[in-house]
Amino acid sequence: MANFKKAIAVVLGVLVAGSFAACASNKTSSDASSAQTSSSESKAESSAEKKSDGPVIIKISWWGGDSRHKATQDAIKKFMEKKSEYYG
Repeated sequence: MANFKKAIAVVLGVLVAGSFAACASNKTSSDASSAQTSSSESKAESSAEKKSDGPVIIKISWWGGDSRHKATQDAIKKFMEKKSEYYG
């Protein structure tokens, strides 16, 4: 029984360590995709500094039941009405 508890403790320890490793900000696992992402982010930042005459697109996602869906849709509608000069 003691060996079983030790084995469980080791397995849980490995899982916790793996969870922390997965959340780390070390760029060793996906340097290519990170470089591509940072390149597109820098382009987005530089274009955000410039005033654009084109349409503005905001992507939103959420989860939840029907009440959450309705509340989110209502908030988007109010925002669009308040900022109609951007979303005409």
